[in-house]
Amino acid sequence: MMHDQMKTIFKDLLLLEDVQGIIFLSHRGKQLFCQYDGQTAGDLKHFDWSAFTSAFQCVREAELVFGNNRIFYRRAELGQIIIIMGWFATIAMIRLKCNELLPAISPDAPDCD
Repeated sequence: MMHDQMKTIFKDLLLLEDVQGIIFLSHRGKQLFCQYDGQTAGDLKHFDWSAFTSAFQCVREAELVFGNNRIFYRRAELGQIIIIMGWFATIAMIRLKCNELLPAISPDAPDCD
């Protein structure tokens, strides 16, 4: 998928309160899409996601807490969605938006490689 297509797909998630970034990874840990604010970008710029994706290969969904942030993880057919968020992000809305966008990033989605 093209970056602009991914940006459109993830737009609603990025607009939710206290969502600081989204990363979409292949199942092998290759970054397919990312967009996050400046502070979060600095913290994650050189992070190697391969160990994370390997450890979570059998996990469908998870919420992790670290430092002053949280991560919501969601497995999709084509990869893994990682949402970086602060304390005020509503997990129910994030889960709902993830469920809504999953068909757009499935192998059957139009223009999907």
